[in-house]
Amino acid sequence: MSTVQQLSPREFKLITKFIYERTGIFIPDEKLALVSNRLRKRLRVLKLDGFMDYYDLMTSGGSEFEEEFPHFLSAVTTNETYFFRNARLWDLVSGDLLNELMELKARQKSLSVWSAACSSGAEAYSLAICLNEMRHKIRDWKLSIVGTDISSRVLDIAREGIYNEYAVSKCSDKRLKANFKKLDEDRYRLRDDIRKMAKFRFHNLRDRMKEKFDLVLLRNVMMYFDTPMKTKVVRSVAASMNTGALLYAGDVDPIRSTLDLNDFPEIEYVKPFIYRRTEAPSAA
Repeated sequence: MSTVQQLSPREFKLITKFIYERTGIFIPDEKLALVSNRLRKRLRVLKLDGFMDYYDLMTSGGSEFEEEFPHFLSAVTTNETYFFRNARLWDLVSGDLLNELMELKARQKSLSVWSAACSSGAEAYSLAICLNEMRHKIRDWKLSIVGTDISSRVLDIAREGIYNEYAVSKCSDKRLKANFKKLDEDRYRLRDDIRKMAKFRFHNLRDRMKEKFDLVLLRNVMMYFDTPMKTKVVRSVAASMNTGALLYAGDVDPIRSTLDLNDFPEIEYVKPFIYRRTEAPSAA
């Protein structure tokens, strides 16, 4: 069993370069101790002698890498997620945002929503619950909710639709009773019809989505990127939005706080955290 205490500067550089090239996630030098502590647990699980053995496994490209990569992502990122995280956002979504989009899309009677970096699906399903609560207004509409992430492990959890008590703790009693079945003391299963409203798949935010969306939620992920990657992600997301579509850019707005909005003529600032796609997406 490994007795290694901390990544060497060289090992840290190799591992952070690997994750940046693979995912776009930037890990600053001050995170060396944190990454060491988290990866040390993986060394014990895998019975590896040192961090270079772990690095060799991660860069091997074989079946062992495919099995370990989701655990690696969990070790270097935070996957905390729960239903209706940030009450202010969900008041905004169920009020102004969805009502504005329903007016915009009234003729087409279709609405497509993207939960980017969706983790285990609580955000996408929160959207599904909100839309289901408005079904009297959109009964004959075509609805599409897509959740994406780079971790196959969290996507599997999302598809299963079973959550612990913490994940549903911010649901009102009414929503909890209406949308979940309690399985035991700490597990709740989402209603099948709500679960079927959302589809989940792998996607790296560096790349454009094939389809276009009317609402994009891009939360709790941009803090993992450096400025060049943030710029690339915003351009990629904007290219995946229909004209007039709305973007919620995070609970701490990364566009106005760390980027220059003038670099993104395809989106306009609406109000704190909210942007609108202004020009028709290119055919590219």
